[in-house]
Amino acid sequence: MRILFLVIMAGFAGCTTVNDIRLPDGSIGHSINCAGTAQSWGNCYTKAEELCGDSGYDIVAGDARQGSTPATQYGAFRSSNMLIKCR
Repeated sequence: MRILFLVIMAGFAGCTTVNDIRLPDGSIGHSINCAGTAQSWGNCYTKAEELCGDSGYDIVAGDARQGSTPATQYGAFRSSNMLIKCR
């Protein structure tokens, strides 16, 4: 029972995922998704800094949505997506 609780709580906390994509100009961009109730734009910015280091990055696009979780209907689900390009 305790393990099940921890797995469920981890799902609510969410995670930050990154996918590399080719941008229209031919360069590589990074799509960063910060999903979950414990995630925020700050998590996306931190991941962008980790990916690009001291050279910095430009935000190509960003989107934030909030709603209830479809599987459980408990709490709110937050999804923040950021598309960046390292300089």
